[in-house]
Amino acid sequence: MSKEKIRGFLVGVIVMTLVFSMSISTYALIGSKSITASYNNIKIYIDQKLITPKDVKGNIVEPFIYNGTTYLPVRAVGEAFGKSVSWDGKTNSVYVGTQPGAATSYSRNNPAPINVAQTINYTDDYESYNATATVTQIIRGSNAWSMIQAANQFNDQPKDGYEYIVAKVKVSMNSVKDDKAFDLDSYEFQAFNSQNSEYNDMTYVVPPDPELMGQMYAGATKEGYLVFEVKTDDTNPKMVFGSQYDGLGGIWFRLY
Repeated sequence: MSKEKIRGFLVGVIVMTLVFSMSISTYALIGSKSITASYNNIKIYIDQKLITPKDVKGNIVEPFIYNGTTYLPVRAVGEAFGKSVSWDGKTNSVYVGTQPGAATSYSRNNPAPINVAQTINYTDDYESYNATATVTQIIRGSNAWSMIQAANQFNDQPKDGYEYIVAKVKVSMNSVKDDKAFDLDSYEFQAFNSQNSEYNDMTYVVPPDPELMGQMYAGATKEGYLVFEVKTDDTNPKMVFGSQYDGLGGIWFRLY
């Protein structure tokens, strides 16, 4: 089942208890009834990965079939996509992801979409800064290759089974320790596949102009292009800016 179908399915998922207690605004049904459900050792695979559904206490919760419809635990499916799941007893509502009015928290498993700004506070033994970054454009495949060819005729084609992604990124330097200049370049950004493995091969191509690089003092803003080489069948690659040597920290963005 594709992620789009799963996400669509989540809207109709009913929280499972021994007896259903339903509160759905469309139908406004409130009440309870006994049902006969079929348990057939149903397994859940998401992107070919088997998941074990559990409740909030860690107990295994088995999917079941009722009246020809298969019911899955919303918590297990939501968290498999990196989405938190919460229950609001006051309104009898299930929230997959953030609740209304809550601040959105993006992460490795929930990278920020295009045109969403994130701010990072970075500190290590060598530098300290506060910066805001936004991915403003994503170009992939043949269109990306056309841009890269136009940037430099000697740029190499992607490897077999791979293709280029051209990402336009805007970075604003809010503050830098000791009024130093921050040296921005492509090494500050790393691409990862949808299974959270880094694309280790360096991409030696001249990016389209303007390239995202150069020294920045506090108050400066730069917007330019980065180039990544990803597998053609990787539908959800991601990018991190400002992670430390051990992989901690950083702000994450979608490359799709």
